[in-house]
Amino acid sequence: MPLSPAFRRLRSIVQKWTGRKWRASDYGDWMAPVGEIQTPENDVEGLMHELCHWLVAGDARDDEDYGLGNPFRPKDAAVAQEQMCGWIADYLYARAERKRPHSSVDVADYTEAPHTRLPALLHLRQLGRRKRTMLINALRLDGGDVGKY
Repeated sequence: MPLSPAFRRLRSIVQKWTGRKWRASDYGDWMAPVGEIQTPENDVEGLMHELCHWLVAGDARDDEDYGLGNPFRPKDAAVAQEQMCGWIADYLYARAERKRPHSSVDVADYTEAPHTRLPALLHLRQLGRRKRTMLINALRLDGGDVGKY
């Protein structure tokens, strides 16, 4: 099956900004090798979620896992990062006038943690208006509302 226009565009953005190569995979294993991002083909929501992790990691990101696999990181910090990913995706999908597909962050129940919304949106704001607009425009393309979680 060919990649949707939305997925192709978002994949290009994600690879350029994160410096990681995308590779198709099913969701049997969440830990991608160093330097890769893995999602199913055409899973725009999944790819957006991985970009959100990169955004939220900010200065703590490293070449291996954006700092997310640090064994000394408290569990609460991991949950907060998932919640922030939910707020960022919600914001971008709303601006693109798209319904956000069900996501792994829905399991983290981010809407029950409104205190994580502002920090999440501050991470997104650091991208700048031009880059935020690029993400929104990618979501508006055909297939922008596809999620495979």
